[in-house]
Amino acid sequence: MLICPGARLAIDMLDEDVAAKSPAFERLLVQQALGLVDTFPGNDIDRAADVLLGIVSKDPQAKALVDRRIEQALAAQKRQALVAIRMLGTWADGVGATPAAARQRISRLAAEVRDDLKVGAARLAGLHRGLSSFATTPPPAAVRDPGKAITEFMRGTGYGADDTARAKRIFADLGRRSQEPSELADPDAQEKLVAVLDGLPAKDWPAGSAVYDQLVHWSERRPVATPEIEAWG
Repeated sequence: MLICPGARLAIDMLDEDVAAKSPAFERLLVQQALGLVDTFPGNDIDRAADVLLGIVSKDPQAKALVDRRIEQALAAQKRQALVAIRMLGTWADGVGATPAAARQRISRLAAEVRDDLKVGAARLAGLHRGLSSFATTPPPAAVRDPGKAITEFMRGTGYGADDTARAKRIFADLGRRSQEPSELADPDAQEKLVAVLDGLPAKDWPAGSAVYDQLVHWSERRPVATPEIEAWG
């Protein structure tokens, strides 16, 4: 999982119609924007899906690119599948050919989604009418505090006490959103945190998404790196 600044920039450019007069360039931006499928099914996916809908509705080649990436994500049966499901849910709430196709795809998905993804999918069900088929009775347990959910996952998957303690400090620093230098300026810390987020169970995507959003905010601030930061472990 990457912060994907290029993907977010591509969505901004598509939203501003920067490439409206150049279909080939527009498709390149679409391909770049699809990097968001490798992140988390957070709120930014709704905006990306809305922007992409405007493109795929008028360009069959761009639609083929998007459809192929969504099917790849669904077939992987990992967190990326939840991102694809959220995109389909955003489209399904609309009108037109693409939203109708999204509703048809969703109707088949309920039987295809693997058991370990069902809780994560159920958390999406309340966000879009078109995803109501993923709702469960009873509903999923309340979303846990991101820091607690992630550090609990770390303790249960072999991370040492030092790594877990350092992760807690980073979460606290991200949460403050201060301008002060952060331990996250260490590339090794960044790599390990990304690995932790990538390993989270799909049901805990809200926790991963919350930290991912903070990482995006941090990356846009570009804090100054400090040279003497100890590595995890």
